[in-house]
Amino acid sequence: MLIRWTVALLVVSTMTACAISQASLTPVSDGSAVSLPENVKYIRNHVEFSLSQGEYRAAFADQKGTYYQGPPLCFRTKLLEAGWGGKHLQDKIFAVFDCVLYVPRDSRSDTVVYTVNGTGASTNFGHSLEDVDAAIASAASRQPSSPASRTSDGVNSLVAASVVNTSLTPAQAGAAGGLAGALVAGIVAVEKGKFETAAQQPTAEELKNLVHIPAREK
Repeated sequence: MLIRWTVALLVVSTMTACAISQASLTPVSDGSAVSLPENVKYIRNHVEFSLSQGEYRAAFADQKGTYYQGPPLCFRTKLLEAGWGGKHLQDKIFAVFDCVLYVPRDSRSDTVVYTVNGTGASTNFGHSLEDVDAAIASAASRQPSSPASRTSDGVNSLVAASVVNTSLTPAQAGAAGGLAGALVAGIVAVEKGKFETAAQQPTAEELKNLVHIPAREK
């Protein structure tokens, strides 16, 4: 039980650390974008992280840079070697999320990858591999939401389209289990829509093909 609570608390701390609320940012809808001509993949600690190819459209900005919203479920993680995740996860995509690329105005600063809380599916949050596959299949048939398209509560509409059962029951809590899983589920609901810094980031070299597309409308 102690291990389950420890896992749950690690998940909670990961979700709540440095999460950025969309309501704190300035919406952008000038048609500017960045583009990845092909999927970007990078490996850290036996896990493959990937960013989907395609256009990432300007959605928000702060004083230091712009947040570009990617295609549906543009951030994916795959376990390359069995270990902490178990053999059933080896060579499987076990987590998918909508994502955002933050491009600083200062060209000397690195681009940062954010995932969007409450989107997609992850075995870390109690979803099954079937849930992850279903999310991927759903993403293939939907279009990205319009940049800075907000609901009445200030949350970008991209969140609603890609959520796969974020209201987890204790039975769905996976490694966390029981009441620990309920804690994770509650945090998921509270943090929904916030931008979370991806735990592992690509290097500037790995993002060298990122193309900037100037504003096309006002």
